[in-house]
Amino acid sequence: MLVSAGSGYTIEKTLVNPRPPLVGDAVSFAIAIINTGSVSLATVPVQDLYSTNSLAFTGATPPTVDTVNDGVLDWLNVGPLAGGASTTLVVNFTAVGGTTGQVMNLAVASPTTTNGPAMPVETNGVSYSVALPVCIPNEAGSLLVFPLIDNIGAQTIIEIVNRGNEDVWLEGIMVVSPTGVQGTFIKQDFMIHLTAKEPFLLEYEQGLQPEGR
Repeated sequence: MLVSAGSGYTIEKTLVNPRPPLVGDAVSFAIAIINTGSVSLATVPVQDLYSTNSLAFTGATPPTVDTVNDGVLDWLNVGPLAGGASTTLVVNFTAVGGTTGQVMNLAVASPTTTNGPAMPVETNGVSYSVALPVCIPNEAGSLLVFPLIDNIGAQTIIEIVNRGNEDVWLEGIMVVSPTGVQGTFIKQDFMIHLTAKEPFLLEYEQGLQPEGR
């Protein structure tokens, strides 16, 4: 493949959401294309590849040429990009299904330069997970439990949110996997105070044996 001297680019995909989404949440990804060379990129076609089992497409900025929720989104040309210039695309979804572990979301770019030769195709991806909500009834309403990004060794940090209007106290909590299939009861040595409408961060060690509910 012929490539113009002084040409080059990178594509970087990131998850905009600050924490892993629950089913029903909005999910956004940013795709940045950077012209790292001195030669202008005349056309910059981009594709976004995603799983329809976990995400449903709701829109993008700039808009895609297709809006069918089939796992492939296309931008025919988000250029031109002069040397050193960049552009960022934002793709929006709704989380529609829980994932087992991490799932990869990919972006692909295949630009051409002003004098014709095509650049090598570049791919970049970001992993994500979608958790099913777990509701635990109580007098004050319900609790919503889902995993956070932080996983250090054998420890996991989850966030518990009291969706009710009154404070509650818990002696333990049922932690459920993102697929909602398997749970482990975490017995605390102290009571957990959950303030109404406020999150509570809980650290626990994986592999603890169930003690009942």
